[in-house]
Amino acid sequence: MNRDRSSFRKWILGIPIILCLAVLIMPSVWIVKPVSSQDKGVRVKNRTGSFQVVSTSIVDNTLLIRLKNISNKAINGYTLSLRDGGTITVDYTISGHEIAPGQFEDQTIPLDDSSSTSGSTILQPSFGIEAVVFADNSGEGDVRATTYIREWRKGEKLQLKRILPLLKQILDSPDGDLSTKLRELKSQILALPEKSIDSSSLAVSDGLHDARQDALSLIRELEENQQNTSLNAGGLRKKIMRAVDDHERRALRLPDF
Repeated sequence: MNRDRSSFRKWILGIPIILCLAVLIMPSVWIVKPVSSQDKGVRVKNRTGSFQVVSTSIVDNTLLIRLKNISNKAINGYTLSLRDGGTITVDYTISGHEIAPGQFEDQTIPLDDSSSTSGSTILQPSFGIEAVVFADNSGEGDVRATTYIREWRKGEKLQLKRILPLLKQILDSPDGDLSTKLRELKSQILALPEKSIDSSSLAVSDGLHDARQDALSLIRELEENQQNTSLNAGGLRKKIMRAVDDHERRALRLPDF
């Protein structure tokens, strides 16, 4: 799942989301919306009633999409499907960002030149809005897609609960031991499991993995600060304290399971 930790998580899955049984899926609605006088149009499959496609345009072989939350609840996660079978899943739980009712969300999808034609036939750019998840953790759209986001959040929270006590333990150490404890922390984080003992869900495993990778990135950043800026023990302690506060806020934003 490349990401900007300060804003949101975004990842492209190579495996398409398998459709659930027809009785569990909302009817698909296909809309062809012209994007300009030069473009033939963009085909949209929308499985939700909460995200409305406001506009689409193609610039420099990139599909630009503007969506609007037309529901009465804030959205903090959603999944788009791509023509090649992949998906884009966005989750704002960690950052605390929400798409409030009436607000817009902009998204970009790179278009592949090699797949834009099939023989002599030009293929229409297309994407699907598979699901949205609301701030109250309820969802709408494809059941597999909403379940994935919820299960990912579960894995993220499980791992944060393991990481937080390890971070706090460092703060109990004397200043002279902080560098040593940081190296020990790295080994402890690497040893954390990436599979849940109570679930074989791929999404839970992804959440466990992502939280662990974030913690390892934090440790690398602290180590680089020490090496490149001669960070003293007091400065290192302050950075660790901020990391503890950040992880506590992230854990609180994630729903309990």
